[in-house]
Amino acid sequence: MLIDMHSPDMANAPDPICIIVVSYNTKRFWARQKTALDAQTHQNWFLIIVDNASAPEERLAPHEISERATLIQLEANIGFAAANNLAARRADAGLLALLNPDAFPEPDWLAQLAAASRRWPEAAAFGSRQLLADNSALLDGDGDEMFVLGFPYRGGFHKPVPAAQNEGPCFSACAAAALYRREDFLDAGGFDERFFSYCEDVDLGYRLRLRRRISVQIPSAVVHHVGGASAARTSEFAKFHGRRNRIWVLVKNAPPILLWAILLPHMLITMAGLAKETALGRGGAAWRGFTSAFADAGSLLARRRAVQRRRWASSWSIARCMIWNPFAVAARGSKRHGLKRIRTIWTDARDASG
Repeated sequence: MLIDMHSPDMANAPDPICIIVVSYNTKRFWARQKTALDAQTHQNWFLIIVDNASAPEERLAPHEISERATLIQLEANIGFAAANNLAARRADAGLLALLNPDAFPEPDWLAQLAAASRRWPEAAAFGSRQLLADNSALLDGDGDEMFVLGFPYRGGFHKPVPAAQNEGPCFSACAAAALYRREDFLDAGGFDERFFSYCEDVDLGYRLRLRRRISVQIPSAVVHHVGGASAARTSEFAKFHGRRNRIWVLVKNAPPILLWAILLPHMLITMAGLAKETALGRGGAAWRGFTSAFADAGSLLARRRAVQRRRWASSWSIARCMIWNPFAVAARGSKRHGLKRIRTIWTDARDASG
């Protein structure tokens, strides 16, 4: 059941947080995740679990969930994006903590994210440091970044865990373990439900940046992530949605000057990648995703117009948040601006003309 955030006992507690877990055939991870959540040092939280039409044997029974949890059982798989939006609309809290069902947080995870939300009032989203669940010496991700030619990637993926914390802005927070201010999340429209899965968090982070609300990576907020746990996350599924959604992110969100500057090289690189996959005999799903991206060009352009009408940041201010060095991209590198520097960038973006 939901905790009443308006009760006298909760009214004076710091930072009430709604944790949202979207599950699809991942029941095997629940016991470990419940143990990790119950161990959180920040105790002012409640949980909404959205089950995206898992197989009957993979569904949680009411007696199996936490007493702090509400279970929303869906009879159709509406996708990761829509399921999170559903829970976000129902949540009665100022902060939303999204957590994959195969992500197991350290005891101070929520406390670190809540503290970061107070340190960074200009930020709408906060990413966690993700370690591989079976090898905590390697990163599963340390913030999502964007190459200037329009290719997003997970910073630090499968790289050794750095000794330095380097808290600071990333292009977008990875929604496998992220904190959002609910007001910003809803004001931006939440995740684009057409994405279904993959790149929906990058798309949201981009739209937040267009409205001059940044994402910050918090290395002290640590989760151990299995990755690829969902039965639906097959390689064909990932290739189709990844290719299609990456193009949607670019076309929807890139400000006009930036879009026209990078569209041709982006497409040339994309076509080269498709040719390579075709030569290797595995281009089918990627080609379907590519063609699907433009299947309804009118709708895509209408979505672009809607996003650009709410844009406050200039092309240059957005480009400055991206990774320009292709060698850094190849190394899964991230850039972390210091507090003074990012606030300068934020001020520049605020004052810049569109």
